[in-house]
Amino acid sequence: EGKYGTLPPIMSGKITTHGHHSIRYGSVEVRAQIPKGDWIWPAIWMLPEASRYGAWPRSGEIDMMESRGNTYAGSGSNHGVNQVSSTLHWGSDAGHNRYAQTTNHKENANLWSSAFHTYRLDWTSTHLITYVDNAEMMRIPVPNEGFWNRGHFPGHDIW
Repeated sequence: EGKYGTLPPIMSGKITTHGHHSIRYGSVEVRAQIPKGDWIWPAIWMLPEASRYGAWPRSGEIDMMESRGNTYAGSGSNHGVNQVSSTLHWGSDAGHNRYAQTTNHKENANLWSSAFHTYRLDWTSTHLITYVDNAEMMRIPVPNEGFWNRGHFPGHDIW
């Protein structure tokens, strides 16, 4: 506990390629050791170079890896540093983010924070697949009917 009952300062890091490099299809691989500690939310995200379709999540977000630093994150299930997940965020607006249709996770009783791990995204015109240490974590086929129809959004397909 910090001074006057406040949280102690938290150090954060960020690496960005915005304005320097972008991809549409290909592979991205990151080797990292995620931190352990309360109030930490380690993540490896990919955001669009430009929000061509509008505000988040209309233009999408790819979470290659996301976790929690807590050893026990509560909410009725333990999903702290013993769990990493991958998610696609997409929707007509923030209130209609259909990420629950495009997410998955992996458990590790030894805690993901105890060692370095390799996180990878393979992205083609037909699928997105994420891996942790070469074990598939999430596989999302690009739907033939498109994501707009998969999400059952009303109105005109913006994508």
